[in-house]
Amino acid sequence: MKLAEALILRADHQKRMTELGYRLQRSAKVQEGDKPAENPQMLLAELEDVATELERLIQNINRTNSVSELGE
Repeated sequence: MKLAEALILRADHQKRMTELGYRLQRSAKVQEGDKPAENPQMLLAELEDVATELERLIQNINRTNSVSELGE
């Protein structure tokens, strides 16, 4: 994977995590006796998956940046 692709994926994953956070907050705020619009457990699992993938991407980006040589 090229660095540019990884940077694009990182941005996408960060946006996805923000979106999942908002959806999770909306699912957490319901009236007593009502059911949430989405299953919070599934949202949490998806958020964990995206966070794990984001962490891997950031590690790869940092590794690539640390071994790259700068020109004069």
